[in-house]
Amino acid sequence: MAERKKTRDIAFIALAAAMMAVSAQISIPLTIPVTLQTLAVFLAVTLLGTYRGCVAIAIYIVMGIIGLPVFANFKGGFSAVLGPTGGYIIGFIPMAITAGLLIGSSRSRVRIIAALSAGLIVLYAFGTVFYMIVWARRGGEIGALAVLSNCVFPFIPADAIKILACAEITAQLKSRIKI
Repeated sequence: MAERKKTRDIAFIALAAAMMAVSAQISIPLTIPVTLQTLAVFLAVTLLGTYRGCVAIAIYIVMGIIGLPVFANFKGGFSAVLGPTGGYIIGFIPMAITAGLLIGSSRSRVRIIAALSAGLIVLYAFGTVFYMIVWARRGGEIGALAVLSNCVFPFIPADAIKILACAEITAQLKSRIKI
């Protein structure tokens, strides 16, 4: 029985990592294009839990680092993670830990929404600080408000919709499938 659970865990983790890679390529063309990557990351955490979700996210990030074109716009390689927006990719892990620990084993939509919102704040903070550090290392200065204006504020409405969608998808799937 334990062997069967391990096999199922591996399959779900692999499926979640693949879902992140595919969803990163699905772009909604707005003023600033929005991908469904964050939704896939949210679903990995809410459906698989903190540990398995983080493993799936780590696999996704490693796939990108080794050069597979799994990041948005078919980007991959170490430079994609070390670039200015790489902190938002790396920040998926602290976001997942935060959200996962706050959700626990709850199926409550309200708790899922609150936990993902808190996790998203962690992701935004991590990505923003990383962005500022990368620009400073390149000899430039950029203020927090400028980074927030370009990298966070435009994405808040879409991310809010993704959180609501994730809460609904999670509630529906968890009531039907044992994950």
